[in-house]
Amino acid sequence: MTVLPDGLPLADDFPEVTRDQWRHLVEGVLRKTGTSDAVGAEAEEALATALEDGITVRPLYTAEDAPEEAGFPGFAPFVRGGRAEGSALSGWDVRQRHAHPDPVRTNQAILTDLENGAGSVWLAAGRAGVPVDALPEALKGVYLDLASVCLDAGADFEDAARALLRLYSGREVPPGAALGNLGADPLGLA
Repeated sequence: MTVLPDGLPLADDFPEVTRDQWRHLVEGVLRKTGTSDAVGAEAEEALATALEDGITVRPLYTAEDAPEEAGFPGFAPFVRGGRAEGSALSGWDVRQRHAHPDPVRTNQAILTDLENGAGSVWLAAGRAGVPVDALPEALKGVYLDLASVCLDAGADFEDAARALLRLYSGREVPPGAALGNLGADPLGLA
């Protein structure tokens, strides 16, 4: 039974069930449906789903499945994040979206925002904003190793990503210092 901080018990009217009891119920369902005659752990495994990327999703997760030691953010086993600082170096990321198609006007707005407290740039590119071939002009004067650039290019994400990566390379920004993301979401566009 789980008890919330205010003392309200959850599932108070239900008896606690062990994993073996749950597996026994799974065995019965699999037999009735003609799916499998598996027993015990094999019955549980029969309900697992293998995803395309090689990860297997099990049908039941409990506290028994948690790692013994969750570690600290930024340290092995990396279950609490890849960096001790979190997702933003200072703890917060102030980001302004820019979507005007004129790269000069966009550049002026970006530099003004960065000079006045924004820490990163959300840049619409392609049909959604600045033309992809104008990204260098839109980001002129932006220190790409200090201000992260997050692209929002919709269906033009591939060309925009290539243009931004060329810009990082052309300005000799080391790969480890290139901040932001390419905004690629091919599944979301489908």
